[in-house]
Amino acid sequence: MSLTAMVITAALIGSPDAVEDVAPLVTAAEALLDAGKPAEARESLVAALEKQPNHADALRLFARALLNEDPSRARLAAVKVLQQEPADHEALNLLTASYASARMRGLGHATELRLRRTEIQDYLNVLEDRAGLPDVLYRLASQRLALERLLPPEQTDERAQQLGRAIEVLRELQSLLDADGDAVTRASAAYQLGRALKHQGDFNKANGEPLEAFYREALDAFATALDLDPGRIDALGEIVLVHLARGAPEEALSAVRAHEPRVAAGPAKGKVHSMLGNLLVAAHQSEAAIEAFDRALALDANFMDTYVGLFRLHQQAGQTDAALEVMRRASDADPRFITAYIQSGQLLAGLERWDDAIEAFERVFAIPASEAKVLGMVPSQNVYRNRLYYSAGAWLAWLYL
Repeated sequence: MSLTAMVITAALIGSPDAVEDVAPLVTAAEALLDAGKPAEARESLVAALEKQPNHADALRLFARALLNEDPSRARLAAVKVLQQEPADHEALNLLTASYASARMRGLGHATELRLRRTEIQDYLNVLEDRAGLPDVLYRLASQRLALERLLPPEQTDERAQQLGRAIEVLRELQSLLDADGDAVTRASAAYQLGRALKHQGDFNKANGEPLEAFYREALDAFATALDLDPGRIDALGEIVLVHLARGAPEEALSAVRAHEPRVAAGPAKGKVHSMLGNLLVAAHQSEAAIEAFDRALALDANFMDTYVGLFRLHQQAGQTDAALEVMRRASDADPRFITAYIQSGQLLAGLERWDDAIEAFERVFAIPASEAKVLGMVPSQNVYRNRLYYSAGAWLAWLYL
């Protein structure tokens, strides 16, 4: 460990508070951070924390300064603030951001599992000091759901345990917010409860256990979220997924059509039309699907699901040039969207356009993993992104032969 790292770690571990005023050092550090100079800010903050290791403002700023470079130490700083004041919202956000920053580093599956478990424990520690904090309950449940999705299918006992605890926490959260919560916050809680219930239904379906009651309750929760916040389009997407899991695509299509008039024109309405387009593709209504996708792109040209749905429609129809053009438009809209290069490369390889396929896959590696965008409601964007990089590498290894 370097001398600087030793000093930082010692500061975070702590020692008796000094009485010396560190306000000038903290003020200078904040100005440096705002000026985009985190390294210089850290030097000032290390000096402040050597004098007052428990200074909350210095610790918060220190966490901010370390988020991108050293998320593990950013976590330590945020935790130390929360030990002093469990309801410190800024410190809670920094704690959550430290884990998000760590996951963006292209970590393997085992490391991500460990991070999810550690994050859960951090939230439990906060709740032990101050029970019933809505923000912490929400994040705790979210991480339990994420962990369950990451666990291997055969680990049924732990998966069931994580789902059960997530549902229990979300019911507690919902009761707290029903008494004192604004509509948007209550909608978020209802949405998350719906997700937990849906995952329980999916789990039961895979293991031959009763599922309909969970799916029905999930639909009620998502409907509540939409009633409270009609722009909560992710809840509509989950309603679609529940109906499809129940083998009821017509009900999914009806739900989207019924909700579309309630959504104001703009990106949210574009997402609704994108959902409609994908459902119409599955229903083999190609012309109506194209109209829905065109409407979606006119409302929101940056929603990547729409491009992928339109790509698949053209691909299934054997319209390869049109499919490739859609992926070109997607990469123009967001050059970091590596799914566009993967899809194009695979289609080009199938057409034996080897040089074009190589060029498409090579474009994946021009995008740093921490900046890459991927598509899909997957358990872990990080793990899924890594798989796409591995896939592109495997294709190139074969195409280079």
